[in-house]
Amino acid sequence: MDKLKEMIGGLRGAIVEALGPDEADLAPTEEELERFLYALVVQAQLNFQSWGMQGLETLALALSEEQGEVARAVLDRRAAALSSEPGAPLGAIREETVHAGALCLQLLTEVRIERERLAREGVSGKPNS
Repeated sequence: MDKLKEMIGGLRGAIVEALGPDEADLAPTEEELERFLYALVVQAQLNFQSWGMQGLETLALALSEEQGEVARAVLDRRAAALSSEPGAPLGAIREETVHAGALCLQLLTEVRIERERLAREGVSGKPNS
């Protein structure tokens, strides 16, 4: 758990640096970053419970669909702002991003499992292939 906290601290530091000194105070706290990661893990868990293992191709297609949903939510927010609705909600963007992030976790899991299956069958591959 200490390693995870250290990584979250490093992530926050990178965000603060990317924002620069004038906006560093806008960076999420380490606790907020933990909640972001928690949301991704919980959604991935729900996905595994609902659909089981889905395979690389299915997950890649699902991720592509979710990326489209994120883009749609961003464009909807932009359209709302242009139609004099300042501060249009960010909830849909967050929700779709959590779905996409969870699919990334699932896809990484499938890659690892596929690598192990190949190793079990005696097929050699590069460590990060």
